[in-house]
Amino acid sequence: MLSLFIKWCQLQGAKSETASTYATNVRTIVRHALPQMFPKCESRSIPPRHLIASVPAQAGIPEAAAACANDTLGVYADKYLLARAVGQGHVGTLRRRCRAFEKFIGHPIKLTDITPDLINEFLHALQTTDRTPITLSGYRADLLAVLNGAADRRIIDHINPRLIRKVKIPQTIPEAWSKEEVEQLLDTCARVPGHFKNGVIRALFWEAIIRVGYDSGARLGDVLDMRVGDYDETGLWVWIQNKSGKLKSCRFHPSTLTALEATFPPERDLVFDWPHPRETWFDHFRHLVKASGLSKGTFKWLRRTSGSLVEAQQPGAGHKHLRNGAAIFDWHYSVPSLANVNAPMPPELSPVVGKGGAA
Repeated sequence: MLSLFIKWCQLQGAKSETASTYATNVRTIVRHALPQMFPKCESRSIPPRHLIASVPAQAGIPEAAAACANDTLGVYADKYLLARAVGQGHVGTLRRRCRAFEKFIGHPIKLTDITPDLINEFLHALQTTDRTPITLSGYRADLLAVLNGAADRRIIDHINPRLIRKVKIPQTIPEAWSKEEVEQLLDTCARVPGHFKNGVIRALFWEAIIRVGYDSGARLGDVLDMRVGDYDETGLWVWIQNKSGKLKSCRFHPSTLTALEATFPPERDLVFDWPHPRETWFDHFRHLVKASGLSKGTFKWLRRTSGSLVEAQQPGAGHKHLRNGAAIFDWHYSVPSLANVNAPMPPELSPVVGKGGAA
């Protein structure tokens, strides 16, 4: 119920911190009014997690857990999402993955009937499809997250993750465009005809959004959410990333500021006010890439290009520019052909003139 209350507060416009404070106050009042709902522990020390998992799920089960004891995976997933700060973009993904598991079983399955063997059979079946290892790993992580949430409520026992087959994710070489290829893309933008239905000239829209993506290394969602006034006359753009919730800032080049200003008028709230359903953006961008003569690439390639070129200028600065961890940057974003152009090398060996094998 507290999770539902927090969600309601947020829908009423309360900040996350304020909603959390409200919930804490309510919890304190209930704790004093109904102490039987919060039994005291005999010891202040917290037992290890593997000891908690060994306690039978029905032993001293709270009323809140008893109310969920007959929940199916799909039903409980909604309650799990209320209690967790899951990004809005991942909410639908988690629900779809839970439904896919129940579809594999053939019917909605109760939480208490899910076993490691069933999860392993499901993951093995997914591996026969065209899903990537990253996607398969996501299925595994989401199922375990929901089931561990149920175990935290003592609805079921904790599932030992070592009993669930791991999905090996091979590292791939990240791909991105060179600076010259980005400029080639800009040349194509200049030839895009017409206006959007909101009055923005298409050619100016595409040039501005590509320049912003290149300068900032921002994700597409953050760029499309940029509002008029979010950046100042010096080109400083400060925003909170949708995915991580972390603060990020960058400074636009003068040419990017000029491109942004060229898109006005018409006046609007969002700088890149996409007048069509957002999912259609990718189709339009794909056509633009093809018309540029580039073999492939997505908006994410601009993010990789931006981070890799910063890394080339100052080793160790690439992940700070993109505001992610160094390991994540090296694994997913650092393009060797761009980032390692100035990498140190051992001294060159002295040239040796061979004698052709003469005795």
